[in-house]
Amino acid sequence: MISSLVGILKKDSLKKRTISFLHPYLEGRRNEIIKGIYPSQHLWGISAIESQKEWITNIIRTKNLFPPNFFEKILNRLIFRHKSNIRIELASLIASKNTRLIYSACGPLALSRFYSKTKVVSWVFRPPAYEHTSTFDPYHPVNLNANSGFFCLTPNAEKYFSQFAPSKFIPWCVDLDMFDASPPREKPVKPFFLASGKTGRDYHTLVNAAYQNEAEIRIIGPSIQKPRVLPPNVN
Repeated sequence: MISSLVGILKKDSLKKRTISFLHPYLEGRRNEIIKGIYPSQHLWGISAIESQKEWITNIIRTKNLFPPNFFEKILNRLIFRHKSNIRIELASLIASKNTRLIYSACGPLALSRFYSKTKVVSWVFRPPAYEHTSTFDPYHPVNLNANSGFFCLTPNAEKYFSQFAPSKFIPWCVDLDMFDASPPREKPVKPFFLASGKTGRDYHTLVNAAYQNEAEIRIIGPSIQKPRVLPPNVN
């Protein structure tokens, strides 16, 4: 992954290359990852990039923007309806004025075509399920063509997105220490199961199964999907 970024920036004459990370889900979670209570794969390779001393790195802060609430809702509903929102787009557009590359772990961006000299590399999971006709959609061809490269989680994604920019299939790397039940500063005496993510996850069934055994079960997912009652062996 790092070699791919080097290739994209190799024509950059600056001795110091600035890379800005866009990862709204990461904001506020770095300490949890350091403590070993949150999976490190959610960094999407950011820590490895930060270790390269020849680059200047920074995080794009989307939560620092405070557009009027009604204004934000209207724009998100009418314009930024698919895989994006006004905070992400505005923060990225501002960052594009002072960075050489935006590394987007949250996918393509709807305003990337307006980045004059800034390169964009985005993670993608699968080809779009339908044709995107709005130019304010991140997956519209005019915005995909604005990317300098794609990191793809599946071979099908690599095949599709390669028509817009150089694409590379990189399987998602898991945090083996955490999934093997030995995160830093913790030494569980019992094996446990871990369920992460949000799409199609049936946490209630998992919790019901927990009542029938003594295995430790750790669930990482959206708080709104958290079952109200948890047995003692579920964290």
